[in-house]
Amino acid sequence: MLLDYLVLAVALILSGVAGYYSIVGLAAIFSGAFFSVVLMGSALELGKLVAASWLYRNWEEAPKLIKYYLSVAVVVLMFITSMGIFGYLSKAHLETQALMTSDVSAELQTLNDTIESRTNTKVLVEKQIQNIDNTLIKYIEMGSVTKGLQEKRKLDGERRQLEEERKAVEQELVELKSKKNKLDSEVKKIEVEVGPLKYIAELVYGSDAESHFDSAVRMVIILLILVFDPLAVILLIAANSNFVNRDKKIQQEKRIQELRKLGKRGIVVNKKEILKL
Repeated sequence: MLLDYLVLAVALILSGVAGYYSIVGLAAIFSGAFFSVVLMGSALELGKLVAASWLYRNWEEAPKLIKYYLSVAVVVLMFITSMGIFGYLSKAHLETQALMTSDVSAELQTLNDTIESRTNTKVLVEKQIQNIDNTLIKYIEMGSVTKGLQEKRKLDGERRQLEEERKAVEQELVELKSKKNKLDSEVKKIEVEVGPLKYIAELVYGSDAESHFDSAVRMVIILLILVFDPLAVILLIAANSNFVNRDKKIQQEKRIQELRKLGKRGIVVNKKEILKL
């Protein structure tokens, strides 16, 4: 009995998760009518489960028109659910790809260009400071100490200004490099997230995996949708089968008890009644 309820619970959980992914995926496809798609998808998912259960329990007695229509409807709804799941997972993959190829990459490139530009500015400022120092050294080497000191007083203001500019550039470079390190970490995290798919692509396509990465992703998604919703529906039918068989066993037990009571009373039981069991 516990297994029967476990099968039913797993079927409902799988169906609920598949339904959620499907509804979100369909809402992404038809984003202009988000709430309408959510309402419609929820109703169809519930209808699919009820239809599958009803078909199993009433297959023998159901009119052919109803039986065949509901069978086709369940299959079509399974396909729609799978299509929604495909849309949901594809959207997630495309968002990851977009992160890798657009915003973060563009910002990282801009940062690299800025760092290179500010580094060149720092080098230029340091050269100017070095030129001032070299000028003073030449005066000292020539023995013109007085003239050198006069020239130093003239250049002191310019040198202080260059020193301040160098410190400002260095501080800016520290901040830019810190920001660059954070972006590098984000890129590495994204690469780690898609790393398993890269290994799958390499497993299937070998050295040509880089150009078939999207194909590998589609293959994984298709494998998932082939077992996701169909497994939920099959488990739901299996749960119904278990409950029906259990009900039959209960009815048989009741009938056997009734026949035993009749036998104890001395009433002859018809063989046909026994064969019905």
